[in-house]
Amino acid sequence: ARPTSILSDKLGRSYSSKTDITDPFDSHFLNSITLENIKSSIRPWIIKRVDKCIFRELTFQEQAAVFNRLLMVHCFELFLYSKYLSAKRSMFDCEVVLPALCSLIDRSLINGAKSFVIGLSQLSQLSALSKLVKESEVEIFRELLQSRNDLLFDDLREDGSCLILDEDMVSDFIEPSDKTQPYSLSLLGPPAPASAVYPLMMGRAKALQSLDKGEGSDSVWSVFCYPLADICSQDSFTNIVNILEEPGFSAGGTIHVIINCEHDGLDEESKYSIESSSKLIKLLADKIKAPVIHVKAEEVHSVMYVMNLVSDFRANHKRDIVVNLMGGSQSRPHKNVALAGFIKEFLIGGKDPLVTVYSKELISNKVISKWELDDRKETYLKKLVKDHANPKVVSVKKKSPVLEKRVKEPLTGINTETMCQMVTLLDTFQVMKNTASGSKGSCAKETSDSDATVPFSLKPALESGVFGNRLDWESCASLAYATLLHEGYNVQVCRSALGPASSIDDPRILVPDSLNCPGHFKLQETPVSPFAMAGLQIGYSTTGDNILAVWEVPEEMEPSILHDITSKYFSLGKLEEQLEINVVFIVPCYFKVPGTEKSRLYVSSQPSQVLEVCEDCDILTGFNDQLYNCNVVVSSVSTPANLFHLLRRHARSPIPKPLIVFVPNASDGTSRIDELTGDTCFHPYIGDASIFESNVKNVILSTGRIHRQLSEERSHRSLEHKIALGRLEQICPFPYNNLIQDMERFPQARIWWAQEEEADDGCWNYVESRLLGLFGEERIVRFPGHYLPSSFHSPLSVSERVASIYDVILDS
Repeated sequence: ARPTSILSDKLGRSYSSKTDITDPFDSHFLNSITLENIKSSIRPWIIKRVDKCIFRELTFQEQAAVFNRLLMVHCFELFLYSKYLSAKRSMFDCEVVLPALCSLIDRSLINGAKSFVIGLSQLSQLSALSKLVKESEVEIFRELLQSRNDLLFDDLREDGSCLILDEDMVSDFIEPSDKTQPYSLSLLGPPAPASAVYPLMMGRAKALQSLDKGEGSDSVWSVFCYPLADICSQDSFTNIVNILEEPGFSAGGTIHVIINCEHDGLDEESKYSIESSSKLIKLLADKIKAPVIHVKAEEVHSVMYVMNLVSDFRANHKRDIVVNLMGGSQSRPHKNVALAGFIKEFLIGGKDPLVTVYSKELISNKVISKWELDDRKETYLKKLVKDHANPKVVSVKKKSPVLEKRVKEPLTGINTETMCQMVTLLDTFQVMKNTASGSKGSCAKETSDSDATVPFSLKPALESGVFGNRLDWESCASLAYATLLHEGYNVQVCRSALGPASSIDDPRILVPDSLNCPGHFKLQETPVSPFAMAGLQIGYSTTGDNILAVWEVPEEMEPSILHDITSKYFSLGKLEEQLEINVVFIVPCYFKVPGTEKSRLYVSSQPSQVLEVCEDCDILTGFNDQLYNCNVVVSSVSTPANLFHLLRRHARSPIPKPLIVFVPNASDGTSRIDELTGDTCFHPYIGDASIFESNVKNVILSTGRIHRQLSEERSHRSLEHKIALGRLEQICPFPYNNLIQDMERFPQARIWWAQEEEADDGCWNYVESRLLGLFGEERIVRFPGHYLPSSFHSPLSVSERVASIYDVILDS
């Protein structure tokens, strides 16, 4: 026999259990609500809530607010059906989701929330509606929130008689927080998959909390509302668990609303019953150590109570909580059935919409009348039709392309005196580190053809004007962070806890005491999956103009993961329109092959796959116009100084765009200090300044560190005055202007493209069409490499590949 709870005797209600257990709070039913995972630490709070009999009927005003929102969502669907007659399935899978989220926000505002970051699967439906009425998804959602105040003045009844609400009653119903407390709302969802939306949501919520130093997690709430099918696929389950297991990524409690409805699109064998699917949700709750509340989606009052309950729980305990919104989905109309007009809503799939069932209940209870129902419905539909026929005119200042002979890069150099002070602190730090570890030398080395190393000097030769000191890759990156912190930018660097550690964990130590350092630096070292890490950094980068979010991609990652990340995060045009992504991915040119540590086998990062998602402007424009017309900036820098300027240019850019920069795996190559100071900047293209003859017959273009090997091989063959070398430091947007100007020096030269990878792995496929578009009819553009499938590669074989490139050019 199932046990009876003591609380059920107090309330005069009967509880039922899924299993024969002694503790009614581990698993019990209360009407249409089921509680599970109620741990001892939160059990007294639950008991207190139940003892206060909060399981109560909604007031007439609350029922009117729920009805208004359900009716508005229903009108959304009818309007969409009228425009998309071939719809195969219901536009909104679960009608109660949006009204439930509105109730959650209402309650959370009372609990002190000021900002909401919501991962919403129904954002795609709102986006479809947004295109028709010319309003943003957030504006539509805000209208849905405000519809709670569209009270039914004429037919609200308490005792069967007509009741007219006065202003005082309306004022009591509208919470003070609605009238005086502003709040912000961020919606994330399709076309991004659920596996990408959750990290984005958590990253954005954490960043907003860090900016709100006074209240933090009390004011910024994260809500994740997605169907169970999406959570169980596409690595969403793994991402959620891995992120929440890391204390540094906790957002003070996330409310998970899981839409657990049957989907007609699934085969009969793959359909989950409500019971079996609830077990999967229970498993998720166990993994994230959160209580779970099961509630029937058709029980409107129960759903609204649960939204109030989870809001209070999150406000009091700052922990995650899971809501299992159970219910069968609406029957879908046949794909060839056209719904004419707005009068056939009762024929959709042969099943009444939820608002119809709920309105019948309200009419029978004399809360509303049939006349009020029809009037309110007609009002909402007329507004949608009016907005569609007369869209809002949004004045957008279109930029006219400014044709320039050469793109003018913004200056990003640093004051010489400031840089020398930072360099002195950098070398002092490295000397102390080496002394402590028992090692000799310095991280910054001067390299020559004989690979000799020169210790880094502590006293730059200011009086000479030419610095003999040289900086390596890590030093230039650390100096870029330090200078940005000095200028007031907030820098967050994320790296895998399993990867190699950087030499400097906090660049603030490079800022002299005499200089102000208003910026904040945060280093995250975590073992979460790369996909989740990328999403967290992207979400963090969308919260302000003075933020630089950097993800140091580990060498141990597989290239396919990088391609999956770029395709799912950066090929989403709508996402870039909603959010200003200002993230930086620092990617090694080669990834280590697992299990080959002794043989040092590497595989190419295959930038060709990354460049497939890139779009740029194919006209000759200025710097800002180029950024405005691209979705991702992709670079492959060959010098540490260019990396320094690229990071600073990206942080200070007025047009935020994602940046993917490929850097050499080895720490070879250095830059002079004077390349970082004064009127210096990032160079998207670097021509061959050592050649002035116009009769050069061959020009080799390349990107990345292969330029160094090309230059050494050219010197070895004494071809300095016969073959010119050019470097594309920025691949997307393509530096058309700079390249055209440099090629004007060599009108008779053939153009060759050199890369370390095979043809299909490197940048050749992306660069070829652009080079042919510029020089195809006048020049010969060739690739002297191999058209072979990708294979394992060792950086030690680069010299052999470069030699073969020269052999092909000289034999042609």
